[in-house]
Amino acid sequence: MAKNFVTDGKSMQWANNTEKDVLSGDIAVVEDTVGVAVVDILVGETGTVALEGVWELPAVNSAIAQGKTLYVGDSGKLTATKGANSKYAGVCFYPKDAGGTTVTVKLG
Repeated sequence: MAKNFVTDGKSMQWANNTEKDVLSGDIAVVEDTVGVAVVDILVGETGTVALEGVWELPAVNSAIAQGKTLYVGDSGKLTATKGANSKYAGVCFYPKDAGGTTVTVKLG
């Protein structure tokens, strides 16, 4: 192993300096990076955020095709529509019907 190896990069420690608790399984936006909280991360505390994998997460109420790029929108939910403040989350892993409230996303 090279001496300068730090970590595999599958997760990171994040200090929740927002005004809202982030619960295990919630979307966690860390500046320009989108991940999923592995543990409850209360305001002012630090916890692990997953940066890889396929997750079922809240989504806007519209159909999304498999392979479509997904963003976290202003609503805090995943969407295929890129807005001015959207953050790239990953790609749609399975197609989502218009009536569904969640989508499977491959992070990164």
